[in-house]
Amino acid sequence: MATLVSGFGKVAAILTLGVWIAGCASSGPGAERYEPRLTLIETEPAGASVFLEGGFVGVTPASFMMPARPEVTIRIERPGYQFVEELLRRRSNVPADVEEGVGWEEVYFWPLVPKRH
Repeated sequence: MATLVSGFGKVAAILTLGVWIAGCASSGPGAERYEPRLTLIETEPAGASVFLEGGFVGVTPASFMMPARPEVTIRIERPGYQFVEELLRRRSNVPADVEEGVGWEEVYFWPLVPKRH
């Protein structure tokens, strides 16, 4: 049992050191800081359903963390209005390995167009 604990301790120490070194490298002089933040989806009128990659995320105004991907499909639906479907792209200067909520606009807004009868 002592061997298992000391082996685990070595692994934990190596992982901790790796995280610390990575943190130092990304926070040095000239390094950009990428803070995760919520994205707000607004529509006029409010009350539209928002779907991200086909999954429901809320009703406008809707706030949520955008995924850590280069692009996502968003769909907005409200009865009596034309649906909106768009491919949104994360800012191109953001590294691919940053966490969710990073590299997206803070607010996206769509005016909804009534359906014609």
